[in-house]
Amino acid sequence: MRSFGRRRNEFKFHILRKESGYIAIYDNDGADVILDDLEEQGYFYLDWIRAKNSVIAVEKWQQTQREEVARLHHKNRELQETIDALEKEIEQLEKLSRNSPRSTRSNGLNDFSPYAILGVPEGCSDLQLIKKNYKRLSHIFHGDKSHSSETSDDMMKLINSAYEILKKK
Repeated sequence: MRSFGRRRNEFKFHILRKESGYIAIYDNDGADVILDDLEEQGYFYLDWIRAKNSVIAVEKWQQTQREEVARLHHKNRELQETIDALEKEIEQLEKLSRNSPRSTRSNGLNDFSPYAILGVPEGCSDLQLIKKNYKRLSHIFHGDKSHSSETSDDMMKLINSAYEILKKK
C-alpha cells in the first residue's frame, strides 16, 4: 500500500547545525534519541525537509536559506526606500512650516489648500485616501514622536484642520 504522506522517493530529514556545519538526520523511530544526543553535543535543531538523501536535504536547506536571505534583503531595500521618501517628505513639510509666517502657521490654511497639506490630488473625493494620508501625517508629526514640539504642534493643527475641511466635503 502506498503512503500518501510522502512524495515518491523522498524522505523526511531533520536539519541541524553546529558552527558552520549542517547535518541531516533521517526521520525514523529512533530519530528523537539521536536528535537529543546531537543537541547535547551543541547542534541546533533548525527544521525538517523532504529529500531523496541527506546530502540533498542539506543542499535544499541551504538553498532555501539563501533564497530567504535574498527575499529579506530585497524587502529591506524596499523599506529603506520608503523610509528615505518619508524622511524627504518630513523635511519638505518642516521647511514649509519654518518658512510660513507665525500668524499663518496657527491657522495654516491661508497659504496652502487642504488637499496640498494632506498630499492628495486637488478635488479628491476619496475619503479612504484622505483618511490614510491624514493618519500617516498624524503619525509622523504627533507630539510624542517628533523632535521639535513647537513644529509638531503647528503641523498637527494644520493637518487636523485640513482633514476636518476635507472630511465634510
